[in-house]
Amino acid sequence: MASSRPSIEENTAIHEVLIVAATLLDEGRFLEWADLFVERAEYEMLFKSKEIGGVDDYLMKLDRQRLVNNLTLLPHHVIDTAKRLHVVSNIRVDVDGNTANSRSSFTVYRTTEDGKTSLYAVGQNEDTLVKQDGRWLFLKRRVVLDTRLLEVHTHMPLQ
Repeated sequence: MASSRPSIEENTAIHEVLIVAATLLDEGRFLEWADLFVERAEYEMLFKSKEIGGVDDYLMKLDRQRLVNNLTLLPHHVIDTAKRLHVVSNIRVDVDGNTANSRSSFTVYRTTEDGKTSLYAVGQNEDTLVKQDGRWLFLKRRVVLDTRLLEVHTHMPLQ
């Protein structure tokens, strides 16, 4: 079956997964966010290193189990206490049976405890989703940052 534009229902369901993922990150509900990934999923967060010819420079490259392990440890370590707002836009989806590929843009804003808001990161998501038990879930999420210098380093996923 050739990749095609999804039906309105499938398109809406996939958009909903992307928006729910952003909302869960906004709310710091990291383990619930990880539940949007199938067991064999992969998560990558990287930027293209301009200095070495556009090579992928990984900030995170984890399978689902390592991702969950890292997220479980977050409350036990010093983390950035600023609030983040994740905005997802320009969502494009193609479907091939029970597999979908999606590209979207994102913006992450960061608001410190004293109320100062700044643009934290921008980039694109390159997602592969699979339909499992009637739900669309991430098989692979590749977060490609345009932002190469983060104001505050993060151990938390940005998308």
